Amino acid sequence: MENETNNTNGTNDKPVPQSTQSTGKLVAILSYFWPIGLIIHYASSNRTELGAFHVRQATGLVILSVAVSILAGILSLIGIRFLSIVFRVINIGIFVLWIIGIVNAVKEEKKPLPIVGEMFDKMLEAIK
Repeated sequence: MENETNNTNGTNDKPVPQSTQSTGKLVAILSYFWPIGLIIHYASSNRTELGAFHVRQATGLVILSVAVSILAGILSLIGIRFLSIVFRVINIGIFVLWIIGIVNAVKEEKKPLPIVGEMFDKMLEAIK
C-alpha cells in the first residue's frame, strides 16, 4: 500500500491514490513549461484543481509575455525604441512571476501570482 495515502475520498470504501496527488503536483509544476503542462493536464484522466489552477496561472503568463513582445515589436517598428528598457523590465518581472509560480506549484499551494494572478484565474476560468 505504498502507492496510497491515508486520506479517504469521503467514503470508507478506499483511500485516494497517491498517484492522483502526484499527477496534480506534476501538472502544476510542468504547467510553467508551457504547453507541456497544458497538454498533460488535458490528456490526464485525473485532473486536479491544483493542476488546473497552475495551468491557468501559467497560461496567463504566456499570454502576457506574448502581448508585451508584440507591443514592443510594434513600437520598435514605428521608431519608439526608447521604451525598450521598459519592456525589458516588464519581461524580467514576468520571469520573476514565473519563478514564483513554480515555487508555489512545488509547495502545492494555490496562491495567485502577485498583481496579475487573480485576473488570470478569472480570465481563464474555462480551464478546469
